Amino acid sequence: MTRADYGRISIFVLVDALGWRLAQKHNFLSDILPVRHELRTVLGFSSAAIPTLLSGKMPEAHGHWCLFRRRRFLSCFSWAWPVLALPPVLRENYRTRNAVGRVTRSLFNITGYFCLYEVPVSVLLRLDYAERKDLWTPGALSGCRNIFDELKLNAVAYCASGWRNTDEQKLASCLGAVSKSPVQCCFLYLSELDAALHASGPDSEGARQALVAAGVRIRRLLGRAEELYSDVRLFVFSDHGMTAVSGTHDLQAALRSARATGSLKRSSFLAFYDSTMARFWTKNAGSREALEAFLSSLPYGTVLSDEDKTELGLRFRRNDYGDVVFVMRPGSIILPSFASSAAPRGMHGYHPSDPDSSACLLAAKEPRTPPSHVKDMYAVFLDELGI
Repeated sequence: MTRADYGRISIFVLVDALGWRLAQKHNFLSDILPVRHELRTVLGFSSAAIPTLLSGKMPEAHGHWCLFRRRRFLSCFSWAWPVLALPPVLRENYRTRNAVGRVTRSLFNITGYFCLYEVPVSVLLRLDYAERKDLWTPGALSGCRNIFDELKLNAVAYCASGWRNTDEQKLASCLGAVSKSPVQCCFLYLSELDAALHASGPDSEGARQALVAAGVRIRRLLGRAEELYSDVRLFVFSDHGMTAVSGTHDLQAALRSARATGSLKRSSFLAFYDSTMARFWTKNAGSREALEAFLSSLPYGTVLSDEDKTELGLRFRRNDYGDVVFVMRPGSIILPSFASSAAPRGMHGYHPSDPDSSACLLAAKEPRTPPSHVKDMYAVFLDELGI
């Protein structure tokens, strides 16, 4: 088998949480990828950034922002309403929540990333789940096409590792696919750096080791491709960065205190407390105004205005993701939250203006249209593949 037998291949590697600052600090793969661009990310988490990368659209267009959104009529959790009859001690625990999750995934054949974290069951049943389909497949987005729809429509031979399994298993899958028969492109998703950064923080030895491991895996895939293909093009990019956690704030306690003193009415809103932002659905305009006024008085976060939502691509036709959005200042997190009752060392999901939140593109050659935002990666994919 000669190198020319398999022709040309474009390798696209998404390293979750490989921030611009982190990549530059460690000169990540700078010997083989000298072209480097800082990319502005979206507000939110990978559930928003990855659909944006893969579609070139902002959340308001592709329809994915947070994993959980307010249900309209029936949701995938509606079958579990009888669980509410259980006393709180039996209902609000990880065993019940895990059981609800297992049944829901099976009933609705959910193939996307599915995790209920620590969302109270009483809140869960008033929500719906956004990522029903595997994002790394055609037809994953209801609002628009993604790159895998384009590959299918244009009969482009490709392989993709998706989000399941360990990074080593995902690498093995791609190594096998590029070796078995010629493919025009390969998508590899590495996620273990993100986990290390959450656990240890961006300046830790654990983060450095995870970054080294990601680099080794990318070089292994590149090396194998260069043995079989006459023209190999490598692009390494990310969805967001990671910010060191410097403080925690009990937003739930603050709201309970405001209700106790009469500043806010009881049961005037439904809240979802994530790590770096809280979203609220209010009953009426008066409830919204009172809530926004209270949240605006807190020094550790800010309320998104309508202008902010427009700038950030979050002007959804319906407020399924929240009427009021409170975003924490970089480094601060809500604790406890529905994401976790323990504080991580690193977190993302802050306003995209936070320098540590920026993503990156690393390449051997300058793309024809240099990207400046994660959504621009879609055009890089299309241009590189001639679609």
